[in-house]
Formats: sequence, structure tokens, C-alpha cells
Amino acid sequence: IHVLQENGFHLRGADILIGTDIPIGGGLSSSASLETAVGLAMLTLSEHEIDRSELAWMCKEAENDFVGVSCGIMDQYVIALSDYGHAMKLDCRTMHYEQVPLPEDAALIVVNSGVKHTLSDGGYNNRQQECTRAVELLRNDFPNMTALRDVNPEQLVSRRAALGDTLFRRARHVVTEIQRVRDAHGAMVAGDSVYLGQLINDSHNSLRDDFEVSCEELDDLVEIARQCDGVLGSRMVGAGFGGCTVSLVEPAATHHVLAEIRERYGKQLGQEPWCQAVMAAEPVSELAVR
Repeated sequence: IHVLQENGFHLRGADILIGTDIPIGGGLSSSASLETAVGLAMLTLSEHEIDRSELAWMCKEAENDFVGVSCGIMDQYVIALSDYGHAMKLDCRTMHYEQVPLPEDAALIVVNSGVKHTLSDGGYNNRQQECTRAVELLRNDFPNMTALRDVNPEQLVSRRAALGDTLFRRARHVVTEIQRVRDAHGAMVAGDSVYLGQLINDSHNSLRDDFEVSCEELDDLVEIARQCDGVLGSRMVGAGFGGCTVSLVEPAATHHVLAEIRERYGKQLGQEPWCQAVMAAEPVSELAVR
């Protein structure tokens, strides 16, 4: 609300009821969802129209400057501009995006590890700062680069000693994850769910080993899912240090995978975990009262 008003939108007062059935601090973009939904609601109540991409940027500004989390634009952009049944391929440099149909022969399952993360605690910001430092060091040899996306794997390996072990691994995760996004786009276009699942597995392994934003509970949950028949791939979601996992599964296996995860991880957690089969929904919108 503060950011909207600072950008010239005069808002009316409102009584707001907030409800959710997703775990807070679960890496499911609950903060971006809240920002975007409240922003659209306040604008609609005050009879203002706004470009959805502009709304997403204002929500990011609120998160960066008011909450103090150095998040990017991805979550807010997807929530504001997503398409039913699609993933979004977003270039955060040009802001060009493409709606990509999700494979019809695969379903998605989200499970909460029970470990709540808080982005403002500093872990997320620390990783952002480490990547910024890696860019500064790499620019000594590659002056035209402005972000890790400008470095190829061979260049990165050649500067391993200059970066040191920690910064090298942080940068390697980002560089290889960017390639995995490209490969995942290709897999979805081709309808290759098996390869997409492999990329999802590789992504978690990199988040765990190179970026070091996983935790024991997330790793256990991913391993349990991978051992279930019909699971094609599993990884943590969100910024890490807790939260949820997402698994790509064969549609016919959805129910028994959910049951097996509830049983096996439930014993470890001491209670049945929150878990749901999910799908790609429409963007944030005003709902008609029936």
C-alpha cells in the first residue's frame, strides 16, 4: 500500500480478510502472493487500473525496501501474469516471458518439510551477496560481464582458484541452473517428462551441494519421494533453509505417492505432513461473489 501510494495511486481504506491453506514460510511464494493480491484488491477497490507487470515491480519494491529481502522479480511476475496449465519462462534481464505448457503426462506434488524458513533471517541475502562478490572477481578477467549469466562453464572453471571454493560453488550453481532452465524449457516443449524429471533432480543436488540452501529434512523428503514408484524427479522449492519440495510424478501414481510420503515422512516428522497434488493456476484476479 505504501509503495502504491508513493507511485501516485490514491487508495481508499478497506477491511481486509486474509486466508490461506498453504504453509507460511514454505517456499511457496506466500509473501509475493500476499503482496500481489492485496495490491490488486486495493487498486480495484479504489477504481484504479494498472498494468500487471507494473504491479509486480511495485510488489518487488515493497519486498526489497520494506521487508528487506533482496528477492528478484520472478515470483511476483508469475503470480501477476501466469497462465492456466503453463509454466513461465522469464528472462529477468529483458523481462521477455513465454508461457510454456506443462507436460500432460506428468503431475506435480508439493510436500511441506515442516521446517519453516524466514528470508529476512539473512541466508537468502547472504547468497545474493556471495554471487555479487563472484561477479566482481570475475570481471577482473571478463570486464564485459554484468551478471553470472554472462559466464560460460569453461570460463568459470578457469577462474576457480581466483574465486576460492565457496564462491566458485555458488557461481557454479547459478551458471548450471540457468542451463537447466533452458533444458527444462526444451523438455517441456518436446513433452519429455523423463528428462524434465532428471533436470529437477540435478537442480536439487546443485542447490544442496553447491548453493548449500537445503537442509537435512528437505534432503530426506526428496530422497523418500525419489524412491517412490512413478516419481520422475524431486527437489526443494523456494529460497531454501526449509520449506517445501516439489515432485514430478506420473499422473496414475499421484495417490499412492502421496500416501507413501505421508506414511514415511510422517513417521520422521512425528505428524502427517502437509502435502497436495497441485496444478498451474490462473493469475491473481478478482473473484465474483456468487
